[in-house]
Amino acid sequence: MKSFLVIVGVLAFANAGTFVENKLRAEVGQNCDPSLNIYHINKATANPWPPAKNEDIKISGTGTINQDVTFASLEVFAKYQGFDFDHKSVPQSGSYKVGDTAVISTTLNVPSISPPGHYSVQLKVKDTAGNYLNCWEVQFDL
Repeated sequence: MKSFLVIVGVLAFANAGTFVENKLRAEVGQNCDPSLNIYHINKATANPWPPAKNEDIKISGTGTINQDVTFASLEVFAKYQGFDFDHKSVPQSGSYKVGDTAVISTTLNVPSISPPGHYSVQLKVKDTAGNYLNCWEVQFDL
């Protein structure tokens, strides 16, 4: 009986470690407009995940360039319950050739006064001509 309790305790501790790691960082999101494919995000992470009120969340994406391009900005659109409520433009720089890998990153604050509900954040890179190159969306509930 004692060995059974020890095994259960060890398993509970191991699962708790997995939960903590999952809370710290997770792969998130999906492509939200397949027609925007000049910059194809292969992997995106958010840290911490899931987000909570009164926390900063860092979202990063790594992707492949499918056409020679120069980044100008990362446009970040936040929605609550499907309605736009915030937009910020984060300057970007870098010229890329076909096949290059590019990384984007932004930090968002989830204010303590955020109401409960469904949120989505779209990340769109703009080039120097003002064209969107991709669309990546992360969704979560508070």
